[in-house]
Amino acid sequence: MIDLSSAIRSFVLANPTVSSLIPPYQNSRQVFTRRPAPANAKGLIVMISPQVGGGIDSDYLKNWQREITYDIACYGPNDTPENYRKVEQTAFALANAFHRTNKRSFPAVDGWMLTQAKAYGPMTAPTDDQTIVGRMITVQFLLTQNTAL
Repeated sequence: MIDLSSAIRSFVLANPTVSSLIPPYQNSRQVFTRRPAPANAKGLIVMISPQVGGGIDSDYLKNWQREITYDIACYGPNDTPENYRKVEQTAFALANAFHRTNKRSFPAVDGWMLTQAKAYGPMTAPTDDQTIVGRMITVQFLLTQNTAL
């Protein structure tokens, strides 16, 4: 099992276009890798899901490849048009940051290297009530591990 949650969070925080849209939280930004979000997190938040799909393996002569999928959701208050649009803006920024990114900008994980990422969305994210707006992207990661060593 390859857990990309921390690497995804690091990638989001290192991208100034995206991280500048997310409010501060303690010594960082409101980007969380578990649910529920802390009770003292206010305003727009970004939630990185656990792995939602994938685990598809491909074997080659000198490497293995693995395809893994994660959802990344943005939630915020639905009380003003500005807050609604801020959630959408953040989701589009996330999609643009992840789509077709490669190993040069994404941190390596446990001997695996990112070959390519594809982002889908944003689409509506599930919410419990009408006072919260949610948008979500799905990111499909293709990882490679060199097995020739």
